Amino acid sequence: MKQKNKVSLLLLVLGIISYSLCLFTTTEFAKQDQINHLTALKADYALLDKVSSRQTLTAWADHHQMQIVTNSNKPRSDLQAYVHKLLPQQKMDDNLPTYITYYHQKKYLFCLLDTTKASPQKVIVKRYRSIWSIANWLILFSIIFGVIWACIIYGQRTLFNEENLKRWTLKQKLDQLLSNKNENAYQQPSKKQVTIVELQQAVALLANKMDKLATDNFLAKRQFKSLMKHLPVGVMLLDHNGNVILHNQAMAVILGKNISDEPHYFDQDITTERLQKMIRHTMKQNRNHHQEIQLTNDTNSLVDANVIRITHTEERVQRQVIVILYDLTEFRQVEQEQIDFVGNVSHELKTPVTSIIGFTDTLLNGAMNDHEQSEKFLKIIKQESLRLTNLIKDSLTLTKIDQSTQNKLERIDLRKLVNQTLTEYAQASKKAAVTVSYQIQGNPWISSNKHTLTQIIQNLTSNAIKYTPPKGKIALLLKHDEIDNYLKLEVSDNGIGIAPEDQAHIFERFYRVDKSRNKKIPGTGLGLAIVKQAVQALNGKISVTSKLGVGSCFKILLPL
Repeated sequence: MKQKNKVSLLLLVLGIISYSLCLFTTTEFAKQDQINHLTALKADYALLDKVSSRQTLTAWADHHQMQIVTNSNKPRSDLQAYVHKLLPQQKMDDNLPTYITYYHQKKYLFCLLDTTKASPQKVIVKRYRSIWSIANWLILFSIIFGVIWACIIYGQRTLFNEENLKRWTLKQKLDQLLSNKNENAYQQPSKKQVTIVELQQAVALLANKMDKLATDNFLAKRQFKSLMKHLPVGVMLLDHNGNVILHNQAMAVILGKNISDEPHYFDQDITTERLQKMIRHTMKQNRNHHQEIQLTNDTNSLVDANVIRITHTEERVQRQVIVILYDLTEFRQVEQEQIDFVGNVSHELKTPVTSIIGFTDTLLNGAMNDHEQSEKFLKIIKQESLRLTNLIKDSLTLTKIDQSTQNKLERIDLRKLVNQTLTEYAQASKKAAVTVSYQIQGNPWISSNKHTLTQIIQNLTSNAIKYTPPKGKIALLLKHDEIDNYLKLEVSDNGIGIAPEDQAHIFERFYRVDKSRNKKIPGTGLGLAIVKQAVQALNGKISVTSKLGVGSCFKILLPL
């Protein structure tokens, strides 16, 4: 049975009970009223009995529709006989002078008029008037009571229907939120009853969904912040008034400023006038801009600037502007280095090629007939050819270092690697009359990129041999620290040394220390550049300490 019907039935039962209680209470009030009235008549009779005649007392009794019955052993009427039987039963006494009972199937009220033990005793007999004797008033009361109670039941059912409609509407909203349906879609209200339990279940499901959404939102915020933090580009979000509401650390680095997390106008951070104009124009004209800009701040960076207007489908959401800066400084530097490298390579290649062509033309024009001259020219051609070969080899090495480090790490025996290197340069060191020694400290087995490490040792050794005078000494020290997991490499010599003003440039490509003084020393000018690039490819660090006429020491620290 529906809850509405149950409540209606309950109200009906309560109505019947209330009606019964009203009748019972009215009956009791009527009974007590008649007893009180009879008690008052009893007092009046006591007074009249002293001053009035029997005829007057009889008229008085008839006026009040009652009879005064005297107890007698020889009753003259049925009523007197009934009283005679009733008194010995002690139904009436001093404490309870009235008694209600049926006589000839009618209800009468008996009241002991004389409570003394004097004989004969007298009893007042009066017809008991029940509430059913006033049927008209009782029917009217019943109708009014029934109408009122019917209104209560009808009101209850109406309120229940309205409450059920509210519950149904709320349940539909909850279901729409749970299923992500269109909230504006109209649905015909159902007559099905929606209980509190169903609402509680729907609210519990929605609460679980909201908790999940809150968790997902929290994780999304963390992921977004992490993404923003690690983006290589600077990002700044501005509101419709131009206040900075979000930024990442990359933007602070590019601008060279500590950007406050509190909302503030963007020109406190962006001081470059050209970029300011782009932002203001985007905010006013709702147009995106993309340009390369030289920042006029402490960093003096060249950036690729994008100023983008973020639009929303809902008009109530205010528009925002996002500023994205990509630092092109290093890229342009690398680009310029590549241009310079190509130019330097072209210049360096031009010299040996020109020499080879020139001496070849000389030989073809008749110098081959002169044996001494032709031998001299052929030696020069061979020397320039070797120089050209070394130049091409070193140039290719520079381009391959980054690619080689992408290979998997290898297990390397440092003793074997150093011995192979010294064996390759044994003839060169013997020719230069220098002594090369090495020392390995710690575990000789390491894990690294063998090709790149070989390039470092070979070029440093070759460079030391070239710039160390006869009878000089070259020492290699390789120290493997297994606790901090790094390899320390030192290559020292007692050669000609490097001037302080040159030490900052020796790792540049094609840079030669005092070319006029070292023009007889062979080389391409790429050896130390190869070393630096190889060290960087292994995420290591390189430094040099040198003094003219004393020697140099190259120190390298490589993480393993």
